[in-house]
Order: sequence, then C-alpha cells, then structure tokens
Amino acid sequence: MPLSCITAASPLHAQDHGFGPPGTPFVLRALGRCLEVNEPQLPVDGARVQLQRCDGRPNQAWRRERGHLVSVANGRCLDVHGPDAGFDGARVQTVSCSAAPHQNWRLEGERLVARVDDRCLEAYALDGRRPLAQTRTWECHGGPGQLWRVVPLASPASPASPATPAPPAPPPPAAPATRDVEAGPLFNNAEAARKCPAVCAPGKWNGQWVTTVVGRMSVCGCVFEGPGPGSAPPAPSAPPAPPALPTSQPMAPERFDDLVRILGDEAFPSSALRTLETVAREHRFTVEQVRRLFEVFPFSSDRLRALEITLPRTGDRANAFQLLGAFDFESDKAAARKLIEGLAGR
Repeated sequence: MPLSCITAASPLHAQDHGFGPPGTPFVLRALGRCLEVNEPQLPVDGARVQLQRCDGRPNQAWRRERGHLVSVANGRCLDVHGPDAGFDGARVQTVSCSAAPHQNWRLEGERLVARVDDRCLEAYALDGRRPLAQTRTWECHGGPGQLWRVVPLASPASPASPATPAPPAPPPPAAPATRDVEAGPLFNNAEAARKCPAVCAPGKWNGQWVTTVVGRMSVCGCVFEGPGPGSAPPAPSAPPAPPALPTSQPMAPERFDDLVRILGDEAFPSSALRTLETVAREHRFTVEQVRRLFEVFPFSSDRLRALEITLPRTGDRANAFQLLGAFDFESDKAAARKLIEGLAGR
C-alpha cells in the first residue's frame, strides 16, 4: 500500500498499542523524515537503518510483532548490533528475527527504547543540507533526534452510496526522484565516477557524492525516473554487484596511512574492526600492512580478528608467519597459525 495514504497520528503512548493493532503497518518519523532500511542492502542481514525523505517506498514501512519492529520490505527485525549493546553510538540494523533481547523495543512517551540496554533510538543528521541521516542508540535525553511519531498506514475510505463515477483521469507522469544510495567508501572523484553509475542503476548518477562516515561509507546522488502514464511500477531491481576485487595490487600507501589513522581514532576496538571489515571488502594488503594494523589493536584477541579479516586479501601470504610474534597468548598464536596454514597455497 502506498505510504501516500498515511494519516496524522497523535504522539506515541507509553503502551505498545501506540503502534496500533499487531501487524498494522506504519511509518516512524523523526526530524521530519522517515525511518527506512537502506534499499540496496534489503536482501541481507546487517542492512543499515537510516532516515530519508518520506516518499512512499515499502522500505519505509514497519509493523509491530511480539515486541519486535519488523520491516515490511524484508521481514527482518530492527536490531541493536550485539557487540555495541550497552554503549552509546551502537549501530542499528535489520537482521533475521530471533528471541535476542537486542531486537526488543518498547515505547516510553515519544521515545523508542531498546530493552537490552535501555538506550533510545536516535536519528542524527550528518549534514543539515542533505536528506540522509543515520541512526544509533544513545542514552535517553529527550532531544529532537529521539522523538518519534508513529504514522499508521490508513486504507482509503470507500464512498457510502456512490453515483455512477466518471472514469478517472490518467495519472500524470511521476517526477524524477533523487535519492542518496550507499556506495561503500569513496576516496576521490575518479573512484566515485567509476562506482556511482553502477550503484545508481537503473537510475542515473547526478554527478554528486559525499562521504557520510569517513573511511567507511559514502553515498551517491541518484536520479530515478517515475513510471509513465498508465504503466505499471517497475519491479525492484537486484542490488548492484560489488566491484571486482583487484587481483594483486595492495592498498596504496597513502590510502593505507589514512586507514590506520581512521582505525586509531575509533573509540572501541569493535568499531575499528567493523571499519576494517568494510574496507577489506574492496582492497588487498601486504603482510607488512597487516603488521601495521596490529599496532592499532593492543589486545591479542583483536589482532586475531584483524588477521581473519585481512589474511584472505593479503597478496604475500607466504610471509604471513612473520606475524605470529604479535600474539601474546599461545592459544591465539595457535589459532593464527591455523589460519595461515589453512590459506597456504591458495
């Protein structure tokens, strides 16, 4: 059902019936925008949850089921990233629904509170001039980014005793819609020119891009044409395939230096490891670069996780045994050796 049929709603009530009857679809509004699941990531667990202009797309519709907030578009549940629970700034995503406490939410006034740590769902704008905003959980403080309004999706009213109606006029052509679509990390205009046209397909790239999370995420400005008069809406397209990984070239030295600095600025090792995992999807490394990455992580267990992320994308793995000295505990060292031996010869 199109979100254009929404009706005004009063502020949320403390009871869960503020969402309406279970299974009733609604949208969640904050800062004048709608909570949505990032469209290219709809088919996968871990999809980013963000704010965009309210535009009637299914990825902005939600329903309430047994304490969960379920995306109508992908059937997955609103989730606080497990390792982040208990900390301000926790990532919010959609994953397959389960009984995990970090998928359970309650209403308190106009606030959406995660039961796992009693923190509030918060929207925060990265740049007031742009429509895209991100979400996280934060200690409840009542700021505007934590005030949510449930707007139910209403069915159009049917006329009581209609006279013979005149045939409806054909709808006008839909105006092109401009949206920001995530493209992974972009570092310069040349890289944006290479990636954004594919990210925007079947729409067109408008030549604009911006970094939303340094070293982790950028968005491309995409223009999508609406359907013509009398035509059916287009079927949703599959998310674009990720660009092919370079076969042999490691990450450029200047870009790698930027990565090390960004990882060092992260407040928690778990956040730094997530950033590294994102960057590693599109870049290769050398053993010496992996050794430098270990310097960011003081704990042996975090270094082991960094090795798991980077080793499959390391070109000179024959030299990887040089990294064993970075592990303080024999158990971690044995696990690292097993990783290295498992990838030997590949």
